[in-house]
Amino acid sequence: MKQAHQIKSTLKKSKPVARTAGAALLATVATSMGMGALGIVPASATTHGATRAHSVAKVPITLWTLSSNPPEQKAETAAINAFNKTYPGGDVTVDYVENGAYKTKIAVAMSGHNPPTMFYTWGGQIFYAWVRAGEVMPITSQLNSDPAWKNAYLKTVWPLASYNGQIYGVPDGGPGIELMFANQAVLSKVGVNSVPTSWGQFMHAAAALKKAGLIPVSLAGATEWPEMIWLQYLTLRYGGPQVFNNIASGKAGAWNNPAILKAAAAAQTLAKDGYFEPGYSAVHWSSSQTDELMAAGKAGFQAMGDWDYGSMLNVAPKFAKSSSYKFATFPTVPGGLANNAVVGEPASYYAISSKASPAQKKEALAFFKDVTTSRAWNVNYLEAFGNTPDDVNYAPDLLHYAGGTQNLTFFRMAQHATYLQDYWDQNLPSAVVTPMLTDIGELFDLTMTPQKFVQNMDAVMAKNG
Repeated sequence: MKQAHQIKSTLKKSKPVARTAGAALLATVATSMGMGALGIVPASATTHGATRAHSVAKVPITLWTLSSNPPEQKAETAAINAFNKTYPGGDVTVDYVENGAYKTKIAVAMSGHNPPTMFYTWGGQIFYAWVRAGEVMPITSQLNSDPAWKNAYLKTVWPLASYNGQIYGVPDGGPGIELMFANQAVLSKVGVNSVPTSWGQFMHAAAALKKAGLIPVSLAGATEWPEMIWLQYLTLRYGGPQVFNNIASGKAGAWNNPAILKAAAAAQTLAKDGYFEPGYSAVHWSSSQTDELMAAGKAGFQAMGDWDYGSMLNVAPKFAKSSSYKFATFPTVPGGLANNAVVGEPASYYAISSKASPAQKKEALAFFKDVTTSRAWNVNYLEAFGNTPDDVNYAPDLLHYAGGTQNLTFFRMAQHATYLQDYWDQNLPSAVVTPMLTDIGELFDLTMTPQKFVQNMDAVMAKNG
């Protein structure tokens, strides 16, 4: 989700600095990764032994990407510079932009029909609007003609970067997923020996915790997106992927679905039964209060993204490294249509402007293939800063870093999920997201009924979808 991505970027600051060998490694990898498949002539093949700089004219291309972390930028720039030295005519320049400013900057560029050659995107509905406007280059044929390249990424990444059967982007980073975190020491006090795997088991544990004077669930409701985790997962469990697919596609009346009504009622039961901490609607996740409640042994559960592990390492490192800090997939529901599905970000993406010249498009494709599947990018850049890789082949390298065992587990959970659904507030038009989050907050505050919620959202979608 938008907020989650920004949070993850902040957490990366505490991770190890990328190894200095990254640029040299990338230069070796990029040379050996089959540039000929894209019609690229290696520098060593230029006539009369001439150097690349003397025989091939530079082709300037620009990349706009999301970052506010200088050490991270340094590692990414090293990978880009190595590509420039290896690719004949390579001349990629990068513009790093902070999260909020980026959304405005790329929107202005798209509306003015003047985007950069390559640009960062979250995929989903805003991205599809640019595709429909003809601003983005399809890359389906290039990926399909190079199966080794296409298969380097998780299969779940393609739906969010696809529109009308065409693929328009490649992953620039690995998946992120939402989970149920728990303090096993707290659960054990009420006879619960493991993180519940079903909704019935979870509700039984929550009731036992409350009876023992403990907080069943720590919840940061001030910005609503942590509450959205509960509503989205329950909707997915009860109704399957098609419920939100209908919403995202703008289908009339799609919110007024039995699965959403049932999910909203279940979420409100938690609030009515007093299973959240007092004052939860005023608690911000960034304040670390929810993590502190868990680490102090006062709360049993928290539904949160995998980035909570990095947060907990900062807030309570002893607890984060203990056997009490547990996580599992969100509980299943009886008769659920997607009990093995996972909510998460399949990837973030890089895409190419349709306005680029043929030479620029050719260079951008080479950049996508050779950089995002390289060790320098996946290991020395992504993994070194606490992220999962975009190329599945590098996943075992996560074990070389602090917290790597947990991150590898998160990656494997995403890899083996039958379905990975993007966050609701990432895959809807911005004009819909704000009222949606506001109304979710009212649901959890018990000031809005499930019926009123779906009515409001259908009205919002009819106006802005």
